[in-house]
This record gives sequence, structure tokens and C-alpha cells, in this order.
Amino acid sequence: MVFSGSGTNPSVSDQIKEMVDDDPTILLLMRNILKKDYDILLAEHGRAALAVFEENHIDLMITGIKMEPMDGDRLLEIIQVVGVTETNRFCRVEAAPPLTP
Repeated sequence: MVFSGSGTNPSVSDQIKEMVDDDPTILLLMRNILKKDYDILLAEHGRAALAVFEENHIDLMITGIKMEPMDGDRLLEIIQVVGVTETNRFCRVEAAPPLTP
């Protein structure tokens, strides 16, 4: 899925961010936060993210870790083999356990 940015700063809005998570709520939340300033590509798991990465220049990939059929760690391992440029940036995120009083 692709969502185009509408930011007024071309140096910012021309950047492409890829969000990878198996939780559609997380993907929609991230898209809604960032879509004003960035072009956002969404992927539901590592395999889908790899296909998006191979077809687009991704400036920043934010990926969950625990996903099926390919988790975020394996995705990043494969991307390093496929080819990472000096302009690619990556961020691994995972949900924190609930806080207990």
C-alpha cells in the first residue's frame, strides 16, 4: 500500500518511509502520524516489506520484530545481503509489555 505525503518541504516530503508490522492498527496509526510529511509504504510482514524495498528507494524502514512468515530480524539480514546504500536507515520496534502498578 502506498500513501503519498503532502508536506510543503520538498526535501522532507520526497523521502519514502516504509512501515512493517503484522498489526494493521499499528500500520494505520503510523501512517496517520506521518502521511502529512512523507510518502508512506506499508507492508504486513517481512516478505511483503522485502518486495517493497526491492522496488523502491526507502529512506527509512521502521519494522516490527515478531511477525510471520518472516520476522523483522530476518528481513534486515536479507536486506543487508540484497544491498543497503548509505541513505537507507532502519529502526526495529516491538511492543512493550503492559505496565503493572
